[in-house]
Parts: sequence; structure tokens; C-alpha cells
Amino acid sequence: MGLLIVPIALLVVSFTRPWYQTKLDSGEKLIYNYKTIKIEDQPYKNYTVSFSVPFDDKTDLIHSLKVFQSTFVFAIMAWCMHVIAAGFILVGLFGKLPEMLHLVPKIVVPVALGFTLISLFIFLGLPKAIDIDCSNNDNFGALCLPLGQRDKLVGSSDGSKWGPLEGWATVVASSAFSLGATVVTLVFQKF
Repeated sequence: MGLLIVPIALLVVSFTRPWYQTKLDSGEKLIYNYKTIKIEDQPYKNYTVSFSVPFDDKTDLIHSLKVFQSTFVFAIMAWCMHVIAAGFILVGLFGKLPEMLHLVPKIVVPVALGFTLISLFIFLGLPKAIDIDCSNNDNFGALCLPLGQRDKLVGSSDGSKWGPLEGWATVVASSAFSLGATVVTLVFQKF
């Protein structure tokens, strides 16, 4: 049961935390999630300016947006499957499930693992999406610099750094717990 509760909690964290960051050599940070781009700048040592802009279908970074939105949708679907499985297992622990319904977690937990892994792997396509968006927009856009960001998900170049943040990291951790839950669920006959 614990192996199902942990991914549920981790996926909730992934919904609320940013997924990606670009830190430019100028000190400016661009922090992305599925619906906003938060821009932080520190023009002076003890002074930070911060504002958010919508990351929606009006953006020039439409392919990158689709990556963020797709990963988020699959994370939500994985969360739903985990909640359903946990509910069935809880009810089954008290012996109130009809015999055939004991099979539901054996189906739902691997599906949850699949959705979690799909969410994880879609996000790995972000550099390609960035490259397409930048090529389509004459290399103008928030994700277009540094250039190395188009080739690698994590990296640094000329004082700039980029890579995933805790939103994606919690999906990675959730995948590991989901795998454990899948193995345990498939091995046990009844709950």
C-alpha cells in the first residue's frame, strides 16, 4: 500500500512545482511549468525582479508547450490510476470486494506505471521541441538561448545552465515507486 501512496504524493508535488529552468549568464532565470514561464532577474545584488507570463497556445514555443502539457496530462492520468488502485486495495484489505474486483489493482497499477513512464519519457523530447520552435521563429524565443539547450536536456554553456527541476524529478521518483508497486501487485494474489 505504501508503494502506492508515495507515488500519489510525489505526483501531487509534480503538479505544483516547476519542471524546467534556464539560468542565463546575465543572472536571469526562466522557470517553466505547464502553464506559465516565471522570469526572475537580479539587476542588483540584493534586488530581484520576478514576474510570470502565460505559457499557452498563443506562444511561439508551441512544440515546447505541447511537451510540458503532455507530460502534465500523463502525470495526472497516472495519479488517477494510483488513487483508484489504492482505493481498491484499501477496500480489499477489509474483505469487502467481490472476488473479480481483486483483479482491478493488477490491471490499474501497471497502467499507472505506464502513464508515469510516458510522462517521464515525453519530457525527454524537450530539446527536440525547443529546436523546432527556435527554427520556426528565427531563433527568437525564451528557450532559444543558449544554443546547447537544443541538444541536451541538462547542460551548461558560456555561463548559462539549464535542466529539469523538482517537478520532473518527482515524476522520475514516482516511476521507481510505481515499478515497485507493480511488482508487488502482480506477485500477490489477493489484497
